[in-house]
Amino acid sequence: MAIAEAWDLFLEAASPRELAEKLPAIMGHAEHLSRAKTLLPSEALIALDMLLDADGRMPVAVFERRFGVLRQMGPGKLERERPWITPANITETLWYRGFIFRGFDRSTPPNTVYYFAEEIKQLLQRQQKNKRAAYAKGQDTDIALESRQAPSNAARIHNDFVDDMVTTLTFIQNSDVQIKANGDWQAAAHAALLPMLRDPHPNRLALLLHLLKRLKWLRDGNDNGRLRLASQPVIEWLQSPADNQLRCLYEVWRNDPTWNDLVYAPNVIFDMPHTWNNDPLQERTRLIEWLIEWLNQQPNQPPVAANQQPLGLASIQLAQTDNQFQTHIKTTHPDFARPDGRYDTWHIRDATSRDFLHGFANWDRVEGGLIQYVLHGPLQWFTPQPIRSEHLISESALQFDPSTPATVLIGSHRRFERFQLARIADWQHTSPDHFAYRITPQSLARAKEQGIAPDRVIDFLQRNSGQALQNHLKMAILRWGERGIEIKSDQMLIFRVKDAALLDQILSSPAIQAIKTERLTATCFICQQNDREIIQKAIAQNGLLM
Repeated sequence: MAIAEAWDLFLEAASPRELAEKLPAIMGHAEHLSRAKTLLPSEALIALDMLLDADGRMPVAVFERRFGVLRQMGPGKLERERPWITPANITETLWYRGFIFRGFDRSTPPNTVYYFAEEIKQLLQRQQKNKRAAYAKGQDTDIALESRQAPSNAARIHNDFVDDMVTTLTFIQNSDVQIKANGDWQAAAHAALLPMLRDPHPNRLALLLHLLKRLKWLRDGNDNGRLRLASQPVIEWLQSPADNQLRCLYEVWRNDPTWNDLVYAPNVIFDMPHTWNNDPLQERTRLIEWLIEWLNQQPNQPPVAANQQPLGLASIQLAQTDNQFQTHIKTTHPDFARPDGRYDTWHIRDATSRDFLHGFANWDRVEGGLIQYVLHGPLQWFTPQPIRSEHLISESALQFDPSTPATVLIGSHRRFERFQLARIADWQHTSPDHFAYRITPQSLARAKEQGIAPDRVIDFLQRNSGQALQNHLKMAILRWGERGIEIKSDQMLIFRVKDAALLDQILSSPAIQAIKTERLTATCFICQQNDREIIQKAIAQNGLLM
């Protein structure tokens, strides 16, 4: 009866058994499911999405750590407490409303899980797919160029990984990122992105791009091989508070069964993956739980809450010191990655010598390497960092650089505004406390392709800088809108020869006539820098040295 009330259903039944038989068919109807979801708190909807992304089943320990423990009650306590009316947490909310069930999963490894009934799972998947399809059909031009109130100092949580995620989103939004058949980026796109990042380490970038996919921030289809963002979820994340931005990325990694941290253990290579098997989610879950327990046992250390997400920088640095935590795990839980205790079945090699790392003697290289990756990799990347002094940037979102024409500076904490700015300006450099962008003809042309007219560019810059645009910059933007590109600069090679007849001889060469050259004077011409070798060969073929 409680489920029927929670779903706002009015059913006639002669007995509880008859009611229980009628409920599944009603709950499996899309209209009733949608109405029941509208009665859920927002955190419960997040829990449904997370469970759905885990293919409809998740270990009880993982789910309850995030959304609360389901209290065990007998008939008497159920009648007294009536938890379906006043649930203690999100887990109880979903449980007593019939959204989730609990059972034993006999797959490898066996575990107790929360799961959806198949009918509800299919409906939720269909609704989620339709919602994301609607996002994908939305035009990026619908993202308004707007200003917001400056975040307070408390909201300015600094984190380089979050900054690099914003940089990657802006790069995808404004660049022609071509992808391969397997979904990987083309090498040219990788090379163009790396200078923009605060930390371009390959393992870190691999996790960043993996999270983009797990968060469903990329459109399902591609545009002639070009990567596109799903606008709505991206903008929702960019507009969320800074601590939520960081926690979102951390929790996706924290609960992701598809990201195998072991593969990124330093200085080892994994051969024949079909011969080894590990449970990334279970390993990650246990390591973090044991790390918190270990931190709370250290003298003169502030207590760490069991559900603290993510951990603080001081805690991570302590665990990294002298491999203390790694030594603790080797002593207390040595078989956490290989519960069967067999250390001769995985084909793992040393990255330099290519020697096999079999046996418990190599525990520090393999299991220890996994611990080092987790500590020095994701746990450190997701750690809130001290707020940097942003003395160059005022409280306004944007500030014009007085030393460089048409250059705009933006503080790293203004992430949503930076995503917008990157649509109308080209990235110039990344500094510890800010990013620099420049208004160029190319950036204005890109903005025009996204439906952003010059007057909107001017309005955005004025509103977010809190001041009127300098007349010369305003005039230049409007003039570009009327006339397009009027001045172009190129880096060219200049060749000077002794007399005009010799230059005539050189320029008559078929190889040189096939490339773009321009004769400036009787004895001087220019060409593109990448045509240097062609010119040198043609000169040599004319019996000349240069």
